[in-house]
Amino acid sequence: MGAEVIEEAKAHGLILGNDGRLYDSKKGESLPEGIEPMTQLTKEALKEYPEVPTSAIVPHYWDMMALAKEAPCQVIGEHALIKDKPGFSVEFLTRGSISEASYQTDCHEILMVKTGHWTFKWLDDTGEESQTSIAPGDVVAVPPNLTHRIYPSMSGEAALFRVKNTAEAAGATWVQS
Repeated sequence: MGAEVIEEAKAHGLILGNDGRLYDSKKGESLPEGIEPMTQLTKEALKEYPEVPTSAIVPHYWDMMALAKEAPCQVIGEHALIKDKPGFSVEFLTRGSISEASYQTDCHEILMVKTGHWTFKWLDDTGEESQTSIAPGDVVAVPPNLTHRIYPSMSGEAALFRVKNTAEAAGATWVQS
């Protein structure tokens, strides 16, 4: 399945560099000098990675819901439920763990809706606010420095994952010493 994802991304003009950054050729971006496209692991290379049971690393959904009641639940990161430094971090957010205030960051964000319906608003190039609704299964790629906000647009359960690139180089997973 990995090859299909890479090919579909290419069809949309997206290239994942071996630096862990996503480049959008439809916006005129290209891989910088010294950065190569990320390659898919061969079957031989994949055998070198130990198989860890899912139950050993994936927190229970309701645990994350409880942990994200008032602040984002850190899922993957140096001090998260899954302790790792793969070049990105993952947070789990619920209606109680994210403000409706606008914000921006200097990194890429990927928002992936788990439950509920959300309103995503952003400031366009003219300073006008635009918006869209996103629902379970929807994914939003937020470029660095975009002023935006996201909040549940309905009552009931609402949760999403937020992935951000970090300063660590992408590559082999980090092992705590």
